[in-house]
Amino acid sequence: MRCRNAKRWLSAAQDAELDPARERDLRRHLAECPQCQAFAADLSRFASMLDRWSASEPRPGFTQRTMARLEDQQSERLWLREWIEALRPLTAAAAAIALFCGIALAFAMNGESNGQSAASEDPVEAIYAASFKPVPTDSFGDGYLALLSVEEN
Repeated sequence: MRCRNAKRWLSAAQDAELDPARERDLRRHLAECPQCQAFAADLSRFASMLDRWSASEPRPGFTQRTMARLEDQQSERLWLREWIEALRPLTAAAAAIALFCGIALAFAMNGESNGQSAASEDPVEAIYAASFKPVPTDSFGDGYLALLSVEEN
């Protein structure tokens, strides 16, 4: 028998829940293994300490005090949840404003870098000009852009 199995079966043996064949194997192993003997002694001491321990009755009013504290905590959580729900639309609005400011700043910076004012340009053309390198003439991309400009007119 291995020590791992012996340690697992010791608790069942103390509670008289181990079948006789395994109990015989366990007794034989305990007779030969000093480490498992020490473990069995520790387990026995621990079990006797648990047997001597007695639970005391709670003081009068314990249940009422505990329930009152739980209700206070629940009302605090509800208050916090209400604030979070109230602030949720503000976070979406703040994100939208930040996005708008970022786009406006990008257009303003694009206009300054080209030496032109951003208000005089078409925003779509400004994005294309800033994002793409010039397309070589007589290429597939040039033909595609020509088709796009024909469709717009």
